[in-house]
Amino acid sequence: LGSFTKHNLPLNEIIGTKKEIEIEDIDIDSKGSLWIATAFQGLYNYDPKTQKVKNFRYEKNNPESMISDNLWKILIDKDDNVWMASWGEGIGRIDSVSGQISRHKHNNADLRSIPNNLTTGIFQDEEGLIWVTTYDGVAFYQPDNPVESIRPIPGNKNSLSTDLVWSFEETAEAIWIGTTEGINRLDKKTDTIEKFYTGNESDDPEKFTALWTMVKAETEKLWIGAEFGLAQFDTKTNKLTYVYEMLNKETISDSDFEL
Repeated sequence: LGSFTKHNLPLNEIIGTKKEIEIEDIDIDSKGSLWIATAFQGLYNYDPKTQKVKNFRYEKNNPESMISDNLWKILIDKDDNVWMASWGEGIGRIDSVSGQISRHKHNNADLRSIPNNLTTGIFQDEEGLIWVTTYDGVAFYQPDNPVESIRPIPGNKNSLSTDLVWSFEETAEAIWIGTTEGINRLDKKTDTIEKFYTGNESDDPEKFTALWTMVKAETEKLWIGAEFGLAQFDTKTNKLTYVYEMLNKETISDSDFEL
């Protein structure tokens, strides 16, 4: 079994408050430092070796400051750049070499900007592309290149199932996109999208289930935090099974819970 090491972060002491700090997401860089996204206190960088903590905050009149104090997700990319998805102010990026902070926001006059400033997730694929989930579809791009977007197309059954997108995962042949209306499979070779019905068996088969988060298992199955609880999605059979359904089976194999 794995073990946990407890670290007491003196975040409350640093910001001079006794209020609880709401941590939304955590990632770790190649040097072992933790990057902590919070709901109201911006971004923290914590070095477990030195016990030092640095806080990055939004400053109203400083365009080179943090994108927002209200952060939702964080990603450390392959080059140790730090990406933050905010709740209403787009995304920010801290350059791992210069430390400079850049901002990426929606611009109505620019079709190549991110589609919405309400950003719910951020992800880097094997090719190095950065993907951002938003309240108005998906954006993807490489740094310094134009932003491309994926949105629902009315009447097109092979387009994104909804504007409201929350999560990503990647398998050998596809990018999997979790939305409030089920899971979408984006084929890497053809760029076509296939949608899957992922509601309870008792639900109307036309009704999708909201999917909030996804984590890939070694078997290329996806563990999913869904509207009706924890579930496993088999990317080979495209079948979703809730954990309570597994527990109700007469026999359960170890592979059912493989990580």
